[in-house]
Amino acid sequence: MLKRAGGICFLHHKEGMHLRQQQRRRSGNMIILILIFFSVSVIMYAETVIRLPEPELIRERTFSEIPEKYYCPEPVKKDVEEFFSVDKMTIGAEFLFLTSGVFPEAGIIDVYNGMLGFSNMVGITYTTAKEKEPKTLVYESFRIADPENKQPLPDLILKEPAAELKIFVFQNMDDFGDIIWEVDYRYNGDIITAELSNVGPIYMGPFKIVDPRNLSVLLTAVPEGDDVVLYQTGKVYSSSMQLLSFLGFKGYLEETFYQRMKAISSVYSTSNF
Repeated sequence: MLKRAGGICFLHHKEGMHLRQQQRRRSGNMIILILIFFSVSVIMYAETVIRLPEPELIRERTFSEIPEKYYCPEPVKKDVEEFFSVDKMTIGAEFLFLTSGVFPEAGIIDVYNGMLGFSNMVGITYTTAKEKEPKTLVYESFRIADPENKQPLPDLILKEPAAELKIFVFQNMDDFGDIIWEVDYRYNGDIITAELSNVGPIYMGPFKIVDPRNLSVLLTAVPEGDDVVLYQTGKVYSSSMQLLSFLGFKGYLEETFYQRMKAISSVYSTSNF
């Protein structure tokens, strides 16, 4: 999440990245036939998705202490409180979006499929805290069978919402390099919730800055009439980041984390809904 700390610049080496991407695309065609073995047997798949209106950002903020009140819709308040009740936190952020006129032209399954569309995050940008210029955040993004198998799988496209679903997502991100996310979906007949957590440690150059499971993101979609209220929040705990905050980089860290969280929220706007 940092590009510079304490006068030390961390360089992200991308040599070989394009070759690896080409190899993964070729291998992806070979594994489509066995996709069903990596999926829940009761899930039904669709061939197409409906693209819905672009979400509008309503509210956003970062925080270093758990707030007394959240921006979330009332139906997911309990989920958000539980999300922040267990772990320590160095920095948090939350974003509230509104997608107008979704229903009845589309259905809740289209919103669900949109939140499964991680491959569409390739090429999204964020704004650095110092330069204030857009930079590419995600170079690669695709579903994988499990953390030990990094061959790319296509995004799931469901015919019916799954009550529970787990997937793993591989991403190559600016500064951080390779990250594997575990994503757990829940659907209660009305609201869709997806919770992401990093499976392995996150590095910045040679330095480990986040331990496994210490970066988490909560995505929710709440239907309201013809509209969908989209809420995202996230938290990160890092002793390294705490030290940098102590050394006077607190504001820099908060802004950097905010920008990356905002970029991750583009799964709402760049995915297939």
